[in-house]
Amino acid sequence: MEWVENVKSVIAGYESVVNLSEREKYAVPYVMESIEILFVAYFIGIKDTKHANDAYNVFHFIQNCESDIKNAIG
Repeated sequence: MEWVENVKSVIAGYESVVNLSEREKYAVPYVMESIEILFVAYFIGIKDTKHANDAYNVFHFIQNCESDIKNAIG
């Protein structure tokens, strides 16, 4: 899955500067989900339902990819 490979590349780039602990790597998908929830809340706050729904859909996409993300950055 190309999307997961992009996440893997971002983490590898980050780790070229600062190594992540195993706990931090484990938390990556949850941090990503939290960011999307923040986007949902922001867009609801400004009454932009289209972008709120988009962020909500991305949140669920990330949820469905949690195992793939964890395996990729392992």
